[in-house]
Amino acid sequence: MPTARKRTRPTSKSTARRKSPAKSKRTSSSKRTSSPRRVRSAVKSVADVMTPDPITMIESDTVLDAARMMREENIGDVIVLDDTSARVKGIATDRDLVVRAVAEGLDPAGTSLAAICSQELFTVSPNDPVDKAARFMRDRAVRRLPVVEQDGRPVGVVSIGDLAIELDRRSALAEISLAPANT
Repeated sequence: MPTARKRTRPTSKSTARRKSPAKSKRTSSSKRTSSPRRVRSAVKSVADVMTPDPITMIESDTVLDAARMMREENIGDVIVLDDTSARVKGIATDRDLVVRAVAEGLDPAGTSLAAICSQELFTVSPNDPVDKAARFMRDRAVRRLPVVEQDGRPVGVVSIGDLAIELDRRSALAEISLAPANT
């Protein structure tokens, strides 16, 4: 049985917007008057664009547990915590489950998340500027970054889609990220 922390919010801001489209619409009294195509000039922090309260699982949980959690929560990743210290050990994405477990012929019910999660981990702080997260993603070719406090506690996830929505709302990636889920 997984020891994941449950929450009601989706992991991706884009998913959050899909579930409540009325919140993403601007009214005529909205403060933003710039063109939606323009990159916003105010420096925002990762906390402004991340999805808070990520789903976490411990490293001894199985690939099957993670797949079921992702299905139940309609998410594409879980943050993997060390069994003893509860610090972030890695991140497991739906792609990791397929490529590193299923495609390799591993038993999902008998393979731990520790065996397949991305452990060369890059994290950002909620106080880091959005540009730093974008640079990390570009330089390291990753699509999601765990957001952690100084004590190592995970407080969110920022995805490439979250950044696209924030930096260029009319880009193809932003539009895809804002589209309704096809589950």
